[in-house]
Amino acid sequence: MIYLLILLASLTWVLLPYISKHLSYFLVFTLLFSQGLVELAGINSAYLKFGSEILILSLFLRQLISGFTGSGKLEFTGFTYYCLFLIVIFLSALFNPVNLIEIILFIKSVSIYYFLYIALINEDFSKKNIQRFIAFFIVLFAIQLVAVGIKFSIIGISEKGGIGTLSLSSGSLSTILPLFACAYLIASYIYTKEIKYIVLIVCFALFGLIGHKRAIVFYIPLIFLIIQTIYSLRDVSFLRLIKQKSFIINMGKFVLLSILIVYGLVRAHPTLNPDDKIGGEFSFAFLMDYSTEYLTQKSITNPYVLGRTEAPAVVLKKVSEYGPSHILIGLGPGEILESSFLPKNEEKLLNEYGIGYGGRTGLIYIFMQVGLIGTFLFFMIPFLIYRRIDHIFKNTNSTYIQTLALGCLGSFMVYFIDMFTYSPIMIEAGALVAVFFAMPALIIQYYNQN
Repeated sequence: MIYLLILLASLTWVLLPYISKHLSYFLVFTLLFSQGLVELAGINSAYLKFGSEILILSLFLRQLISGFTGSGKLEFTGFTYYCLFLIVIFLSALFNPVNLIEIILFIKSVSIYYFLYIALINEDFSKKNIQRFIAFFIVLFAIQLVAVGIKFSIIGISEKGGIGTLSLSSGSLSTILPLFACAYLIASYIYTKEIKYIVLIVCFALFGLIGHKRAIVFYIPLIFLIIQTIYSLRDVSFLRLIKQKSFIINMGKFVLLSILIVYGLVRAHPTLNPDDKIGGEFSFAFLMDYSTEYLTQKSITNPYVLGRTEAPAVVLKKVSEYGPSHILIGLGPGEILESSFLPKNEEKLLNEYGIGYGGRTGLIYIFMQVGLIGTFLFFMIPFLIYRRIDHIFKNTNSTYIQTLALGCLGSFMVYFIDMFTYSPIMIEAGALVAVFFAMPALIIQYYNQN
């Protein structure tokens, strides 16, 4: 397998100069969004992911070479923090018993889509080509709805059996992918007030429920509230905003819409209603009891039942047992990373550290491996990109750019909520992370051409 991957990397590097840059980027996203289809055919999707990563690295290196050899100035949002992050990685590796493969795979997992952002933001795409990219993303996400509809007609509600065309497993995708799409749909609804966007939001919510992900019921209203607040704060301060009659009216509409969405979704999913069936009775008390148990439940005999609110304290205690320095620089890059190249790491988080399902958030994933310092530096990069988009949102007069920027800010909220409270999927899920980093790069390019 390793020899085949090396061959694929070599061919990519040789052929890249003969492939148009537009086609190269389209190929990256096509490969990433096809992993589930390949797995369905019984083929290892690692080949597709590796091929897309080699393409991204090649595009990134091509930008570096052209930047250093040409007269143009390259843009590197957050690159100082990235370099400091690499230093922490190497320090952590120096003081922990991790091997070279673990270090390389960890650096790859946390860097490759940031490289995609750097490559894209330094391209010279026209506005028309940027619109084509965005239209391509819309098609890719629309295909996910078709795929989940086919899944539901065949096997019904199930966490397995396919998450769109992206994967056959990675169940957390059934929550985060719909939320990501909803961020842009909510922004579009706020600017247009067209009912079709509400219909699509409900469709993506059903995507999550079909994937047996009940958290979607709680997260969609939260994302709606956050995006509406960001939109309302565009021109006024928070203190002035809460005094405005229009804001109170909009919040009232939001609360009503959220109640309707939650009511419909709770009745649509068997485990969220006391009747345990589609179309069951809505019970607020049952819903609250379920939510409390989901967030706080823990068990001595079953480490998979570790509530998400309990997980950070448990993890901090576990890491501190190795010494104070490990709180700062972690237990080593790649220490809990799972990969076909690291069979010994399978379920290591559970088997060696006793941390089960609830502990598997992106925050804990990064903290355990590179400590508090590495975690701070890691999250500074998306934070700085967020600030760039926020500046564009507040300063552009184009409704088109405002809508995209608002949706992008919403997607960053999804990213931070996921990483801090839910899963590490925004590190692991190549397709979604690629779009997450690509959209701000395209929005910045489009804005700079105005």
